[in-house]
Amino acid sequence: MGPRPSLAAALVAVLLAGCGGGGGSGYGCTGNTCTATFDGTGSQDLRSDLGDDAEIDVRDISGDTVNIAAAGTEHNLKVGETQDFGPLKITLKAADGESATVRVVKSA
Repeated sequence: MGPRPSLAAALVAVLLAGCGGGGGSGYGCTGNTCTATFDGTGSQDLRSDLGDDAEIDVRDISGDTVNIAAAGTEHNLKVGETQDFGPLKITLKAADGESATVRVVKSA
């Protein structure tokens, strides 16, 4: 095996392992951008990757709308919407009533 398959395998392992609760929850980051998946409500701590304000709390998932709190701010996002949460921009990428995927970008 060459270095590319090993790197790809490592990246997949990191994305699958994540940090967060059990089930399908977890996250992966590249630079100032992270993608986090929530299997139900809960919190994920992205502070080691994005700084002090990057603890993301999914409080409610109702169909394609998710209530998210981070950096002292709370918003209801529909799939495709982006909101500012202090130094973070959070986009709701997917939601189905039971799980949600968000993209978190820290402003430079």
